[in-house]
Amino acid sequence: MKLIKRLKENFFGFLFGRQKVKQILVKEEVLEDIISFAKMNHPNEFVAFLGGEVKNNTLMITHLLYQNYYASSKSVMTKINFPMLSNVVGSVHSHPGPSNQPSDDDLLFFGKTGMVHFIIKYPYNYEDIAAYNYRGDPITYDIY
Repeated sequence: MKLIKRLKENFFGFLFGRQKVKQILVKEEVLEDIISFAKMNHPNEFVAFLGGEVKNNTLMITHLLYQNYYASSKSVMTKINFPMLSNVVGSVHSHPGPSNQPSDDDLLFFGKTGMVHFIIKYPYNYEDIAAYNYRGDPITYDIY
C-alpha cells in the first residue's frame, strides 16, 4: 500500500508540477491583492490562482491568475480552465469567518491546483493568511 501511495503522489506531483522546494517567496503586491480582494468580496468567499515558477529550489509567487467563479458566504466554486503548461503553482481563497484552516473540500481542491495554497480569514490582514501544501500541511513563506 505504501508503494502505491508513493507512486500515486509522484504521478500527481509530476502531473501538477509539484517540485521539491526549499523556500517559498511571495511578492508583497500579491499579498496586498489577496487582502484587498478578500475585503471587497466579504461576506462572500473569493478564489484566485497563484502564478509563479520554481528556480533553484525556490518557488517564487509573482502574480494572481483569475477565473470566473461563483461564491457565497459558505463556499466558492470555479471551473479550472488553464492550459496544462501555464504557470499555476497554487491557489488562494478567503474564509469569511475566524478560521483559515482547510476544510475537506479545500483539501480536495488543493490536490488539483498546484503545490501551495493560501487561505485568508476575516478580518483579512497579513497575519490572517495561512499557507498549506497540496496535502493541507502548514508551510511557511517569506515576503519579497
